[in-house]
Amino acid sequence: VRAGDIVPSPKLAGRFYQWVWEQGWLSAAEQAMSRADYASQLTLEQVTAVEAKVDPSLPTLREFKAHHDRVVVAPGPAVVDLAYLVAHGVGRLILVTVNFDELVETAAGASVRRFVTSEEFGDAPAFLERYLRGEEGQVPLLKLHGTISDLPSCVVSDEQTALGLGQAKLDALRVLLSDDPTRLW
Repeated sequence: VRAGDIVPSPKLAGRFYQWVWEQGWLSAAEQAMSRADYASQLTLEQVTAVEAKVDPSLPTLREFKAHHDRVVVAPGPAVVDLAYLVAHGVGRLILVTVNFDELVETAAGASVRRFVTSEEFGDAPAFLERYLRGEEGQVPLLKLHGTISDLPSCVVSDEQTALGLGQAKLDALRVLLSDDPTRLW
C-alpha cells in the first residue's frame, strides 16, 4: 500500500489479522476464527491492544482524535436533535455513553454536566440525586469509557474493559436504578 492509498476496511482488517498472526499475538479465541470472521468482528480494543505492543502512544486513537476535532463542529441531525432536547429541558434526560466523541457536549454546550474521570464520577451520585429531584438544571452526561480530549481517560483495551467500571462509576449508575414505572429507559 502506498501512502495516500485508500484500502477498504475488510481488506485492511484482513491484512491486520495476517500481521497479528505472523507476530504470534492472536488470542486463543482469535486463533479459532477464520480470517474473514476476525476481520468482520475487529474492534478498536483489539487494534489498540496490538498497537500498544509496537507504539504505546496509540496512533489509531490519536488519528481518531484528529478526525474528531475536524468534524465535531458539524454534527449530524441525530446529535442536533439530541442537543435540542437537552437544551429545551424535554423531560429529565440522563445521558450515558461509552463513546469517546464529544459531539453531544459540543452541540449542547453548557446544558450538560459531563462526568468522565473517576474524580468527576465521585461527584455524580449526589448530582444525579439532586437532578432527579429537579434541583439541578444541567443534563448529566456519564461518559463511562472516557472522552477523546483526555486520551488517558479512554477505555480502549480489553484489559481495561475486563477490570470493570470502577466503584465511582458503579455508584453513579446505581443512583439511576429505580422501581419507578415513570422512569423510561
